[in-house]
Amino acid sequence: MAIYYENPKISEGTYEHTIELSTYPRPWIRYFARMIDMWFGVILIAIAWVILSPTTYDRILVDNGNDYIAALVLYTIWLVVESMMVSTLGTTFGKWIFSSKVISVDGRKLKFSKALLRNFSMFFYGLGLMIPIVSLFALVNSFKELKNQSYGGFTKWDIQTKSAVITAKLKPIKIALLITFCIASSVGYSYYYVNQANSINANSTTVEQLDEWWTKLDNEATLLADWGEELSIKFDNITKLAEELEESRNSDSETEYSNNVDNYNSVVNAYNQEQSLYETRRLQYNSDVESYTKKYDEVMGTTE
Repeated sequence: MAIYYENPKISEGTYEHTIELSTYPRPWIRYFARMIDMWFGVILIAIAWVILSPTTYDRILVDNGNDYIAALVLYTIWLVVESMMVSTLGTTFGKWIFSSKVISVDGRKLKFSKALLRNFSMFFYGLGLMIPIVSLFALVNSFKELKNQSYGGFTKWDIQTKSAVITAKLKPIKIALLITFCIASSVGYSYYYVNQANSINANSTTVEQLDEWWTKLDNEATLLADWGEELSIKFDNITKLAEELEESRNSDSETEYSNNVDNYNSVVNAYNQEQSLYETRRLQYNSDVESYTKKYDEVMGTTE
């Protein structure tokens, strides 16, 4: 169903917008609806991401330590989801709260491509890519555009996509739902950041433990390397001792030779016992390294 307004056409540069406002522009309604969508969308995307792939969430959003980049990534994803909602439902959660809808020039729902273009145009012109200070100027400029009747009461993204936001009378039940949403969001926000702080502290403690563990493993590796060299030297000495024993078989007396054999066997037995202890400790070291690697991957997020 087409919607008719006071003026037949509104033009802005090369853009033409054949829809005109049937009611007085309501920039604050649009602003608060946008803020609710932004808040709701970012939380929704973050929760879904954490559930589906907590490792990549931590690696991309948490580990970089840049809140702006994290918010930018989450909101960009949400804009795509929101475009799907606008193209199928004609509204979003925030707009529904304020009884608003987005329509095209013929009164129908926007196509997904138009809804997507509209959202990213709004993100650039209306929110200034959420860059501090720049965003404030973008918001003020968009407010002036909506209040300026010579501009038609439209924003750049309305004109660019030949769309408009229509708003019906607010309903008390939706206002109550909005208040409930704000309270629940505040509680959830606080809970999230408390848990985030606890998680960071826990991870810091675990990282310190990993560092201590690695130091012990490094010391153990050095000890095993030195021990292995000592055993290698002892094995070489036993080999030489065996050769000397064979040479003295005919030259020494039988009693002296027997004593040399006993001494040789004693050295070999001592070597075998030490070699057994070395091998046991080496296997334990390999097991500890494997356990350390699994724990490291779990904490640092290097595996899925």
